[in-house]
Amino acid sequence: MRDDKAGENRLEISGDAAILAAHYEEENARFARILHDGPAQKLTAAMIELSLWKSDLEEGRAPTSAAVQELAELLQSVSSDMRDVSSQLRPRALDLFGISAVIESMAAKRSRCRFQQPSETITMDCDAAIQLIRIAETILGAIDSAAELEMHFEQDGLFALLHFRSGVVGEIPTEAAARTRAFGGTIERTAKTLTIRLLRSLKT
Repeated sequence: MRDDKAGENRLEISGDAAILAAHYEEENARFARILHDGPAQKLTAAMIELSLWKSDLEEGRAPTSAAVQELAELLQSVSSDMRDVSSQLRPRALDLFGISAVIESMAAKRSRCRFQQPSETITMDCDAAIQLIRIAETILGAIDSAAELEMHFEQDGLFALLHFRSGVVGEIPTEAAARTRAFGGTIERTAKTLTIRLLRSLKT
């Protein structure tokens, strides 16, 4: 007998995954445009200017103070642009679907990964959620993509916990450990499990 409800659930999950994938692609394209139209073009201009200075110096001509000031202002503008870009590094999927759905979509990209849904709604502020996503991406990148993997997301008081269970967990990536410590969290490792423990709110 056909289970229509199960079929509908599979279609709903598949539809959500497709929407999330589309949003990730849209985010990537948006940031590519931001970088190209702002910092990338200014850095190219700065490199051209420095190349001209090199030629001038080789011929015994020093850049004028006005030229130095102009380049300094250009580089300050690049720095300002990069701060603006950093402030926009907020996946829209967080607003649309929440942190649990974003973590689940990361698991769905792996062919042999099973995601265990949390038993309760997990809330995290935006900054904490973004850091958790970045740390999880680093850890996933260090685990063999062909390995069987289980991911489980839960909360424990002030902390969100993301567990990775696999027979080939390996060492904790240095970048992931450093980022976790920087935001008041820990990564705990056993023979087959890595657990990220991160504060659900980074606001003081």
